[in-house]
Amino acid sequence: MKQEFEMTQEEMDDIIQINKDVGPVMQIGTVTTGMDRQEKINNYWQGLADKYGFNPETVEGSSRGELYFLAEPALTKDQRAEAELKKDLEHGIELSTKLIKYVIDMGAMATKIPVTYKGNIWNVKVECITDSVKEEICPLCESPLEDNGKCSDVGSNNCQYKK
Repeated sequence: MKQEFEMTQEEMDDIIQINKDVGPVMQIGTVTTGMDRQEKINNYWQGLADKYGFNPETVEGSSRGELYFLAEPALTKDQRAEAELKKDLEHGIELSTKLIKYVIDMGAMATKIPVTYKGNIWNVKVECITDSVKEEICPLCESPLEDNGKCSDVGSNNCQYKK
């Protein structure tokens, strides 16, 4: 919802001057140096937005006079983060999918990994369960077992255990 803001006369004078100023803009080949009028005015409004706390893309004139304008208040850091999360959800990106892919990509060998995310939009507890390949160990000498179930220790102990 838009609210009304008031700038100083000096700020209004700056805006008027920017609109009158043609300023040097030079183009050499495909490279442009300097700022054109639109860039200058956009930068000035961004400065006003930072000073007064509004979204510069929502500015419109007010019926109260040239020093007054309407704009939506700027979002706080938390509100911006919340809006980004909401946007991600609206586009079908689910936290659980990203998390499971991350766990698998990192080569996690655990069988259960509890993960809790608490945010302003949702409270989600995700348990990622991955099939782990556990190396089988010989119960006698604790050497790894081969795929056929035989003990791999044929050296010093010559275990000869077979599953």
